Amino acid sequence: MYFWKVDTLIEEVKNEKVSQKEQLKYVVAFSIIMILASDPMMSIGRNYSFLDSISSVLMLVISIVGVYWCYLTNQKTDDKDFIFRFFTIGFPIGVRFAVILIPVAIVLGTLEIMLDGSYKDNVESLSSTSTTSIYQVIFFSLSQIIFYFYYSSKFKLFARG
Repeated sequence: MYFWKVDTLIEEVKNEKVSQKEQLKYVVAFSIIMILASDPMMSIGRNYSFLDSISSVLMLVISIVGVYWCYLTNQKTDDKDFIFRFFTIGFPIGVRFAVILIPVAIVLGTLEIMLDGSYKDNVESLSSTSTTSIYQVIFFSLSQIIFYFYYSSKFKLFARG
């Protein structure tokens, strides 16, 4: 099972070297990553605000468009095995994206805390609640768009030849 080498995995899928048992492992692993990255999981222990609702709607719309974009790219390539390919390469793509996204989110979150006065007040009062900012909505929406752009680009590698 590949955690990082998307291109190598794509070659194995193209050459039909991925068994049904391996396919199952990728579907389960990808599903776990998507559940952990889902909006409700990101909101545990937080008050759900209007911006959280906006973020949820944006995530849903971007996901639907992103999956469809991947489908169209696969269709233009050779129009075969979309679901299998989507789940199989989704796992290492998700791992790669998380490795990049988490440190960037931490740095940007730290900057936001340092620059935004309301966060300073929250920290000083030792409040355990936090709210979603417009910057977070924008950051995660753009991140998701980039994710699907990268994801769909990998479907082009399934072209025979």
